[in-house]
Amino acid sequence: MSDATQLSEVVVTPAKRPQTQSGVSAYAPQISVTLQKVVARDDTVSGGVDASPRVRGATGAKVDLTQYLGRGSTVTVRRTVRGADTGQFSVSFPDQMNSGFSDAVAAMVEPMDVIEIRMARDASTTGSARDGTKLPIVMRGFVSEVTRSEGMTEAGPVRTVTISGQGYMKILQIIRVMYLPTMIPGQDLLSSFKLFLNYGVETDGFQTAGEFVKKVVADVVGEFLARMQSGSGGDNSPVMKLQVDAHDSPSSGSVQPFGAQQWEGGSIYDLLAEFGDVGPWNELYVEDRDDGPYLVYRPTPFKEASGAYIQDGATANVVKIDASDLVAMTSSRTDANVANYYWVEAPRLSLVGSPLLQQDQGLSPPPALTDYQNSLPGMYGIRLMRQQSQQGVRYDGKQEDEVRDGAGVVIGMLNEKRRILIENNKDNVVFEAGAMTLKGSEKITAGSYIRLNRGGFESEMYAHEVTHQFTIGGAFLTSVSFDRGTGFIERTQRGTSAYLAELTIGGVYGR
Repeated sequence: MSDATQLSEVVVTPAKRPQTQSGVSAYAPQISVTLQKVVARDDTVSGGVDASPRVRGATGAKVDLTQYLGRGSTVTVRRTVRGADTGQFSVSFPDQMNSGFSDAVAAMVEPMDVIEIRMARDASTTGSARDGTKLPIVMRGFVSEVTRSEGMTEAGPVRTVTISGQGYMKILQIIRVMYLPTMIPGQDLLSSFKLFLNYGVETDGFQTAGEFVKKVVADVVGEFLARMQSGSGGDNSPVMKLQVDAHDSPSSGSVQPFGAQQWEGGSIYDLLAEFGDVGPWNELYVEDRDDGPYLVYRPTPFKEASGAYIQDGATANVVKIDASDLVAMTSSRTDANVANYYWVEAPRLSLVGSPLLQQDQGLSPPPALTDYQNSLPGMYGIRLMRQQSQQGVRYDGKQEDEVRDGAGVVIGMLNEKRRILIENNKDNVVFEAGAMTLKGSEKITAGSYIRLNRGGFESEMYAHEVTHQFTIGGAFLTSVSFDRGTGFIERTQRGTSAYLAELTIGGVYGR
């Protein structure tokens, strides 16, 4: 385990509500949306079609789109720590003419141009674009689609432009590894070491998943972004380097050469997610920070019912809110994810001592939970949870005693992964999942815990998806999809009524 994983829990408390002279809470929410041109139109629009002089040389141009946001315009940013689309945005506003471009804004924006979105609940405490300081960053990304809608209404013609796109995870999706018959002669016949021969990405028996993530981002993603930068202003390009914040789980094994190097292809995200054991044990997502976008690879920061982290070194921000921040909330509990029999396999090691692995794993600690209250087979039936790890340990080609020792290390790794799988899921029937709508707060981010205080009754939930919606002249709201909620667990421990504690005077419009 790397020393870098020894991080302390960070608690983020929203600023106190500013008060007017009348004592009524007031905020000064503010937003900034900036477009930076990446796509070059220096010579032609397409083959044989010349570009007008007015659009030439626009590469690197910076346009403040905030000025076009009229009443009713909406800006939506969605972030999640699960799946390939970990960041999406949408900006909708009346289409107008840009004086510098001498055309509609919709005609100025192209896919792969860069968008930067900043917002704050209270700009008076975080700074604003007006006084030269920057608002907190909530999204950096690339345009994917530009839509222009026109129509007639009673008030006259209406033109609306909607710009939507994805964060820097888009780059990991559009870079794909393929092996086709039309490639360099002989390349399609390769049976091993494809990734190394094509991209120079090495894997060895002692390289952890975190090191593998850093290597792939540096050699593959970094090269792609460098080409984008050189074609869009060089050192002044709006395209930024994707940095990596990688922490290995204590249960992680090494990324095997006979696994990654023989990988049959797909997106770079697929590659990292598969060999990083993303899902049951780890998370992989992009997070925008002040100094740029980061690809975060970390142990899934799930907690036990007692509140302790399950994996050593796991950590997450905790954002404290109270009843006055809550607009709406729905939560539920279900037995759909109950499991009481667990099995973890390592298919990438199937050619290296497979019978030995199966024999030893069968003699390892029992995988079943037969007497645990929240997963009793007599209550919920036999429920199997079966997962695969793509990691392992190199011990092939060794002497017999070394093979036996190596197999023991692999069994220990699989048993630790199974322990984590059990601890992550044994209390699923008492954890809550659901959604919350809150007063807008840029401090609430995907991958953090929300600690809700309602009249002294506190509960906690893991925010795996967060959406900020900023409506000009309307509301700034933050929506959270969560699981691992402890509301029911906390209720069963209280000596007094949680229901009465929830009936606090206030709410979203209260003081």
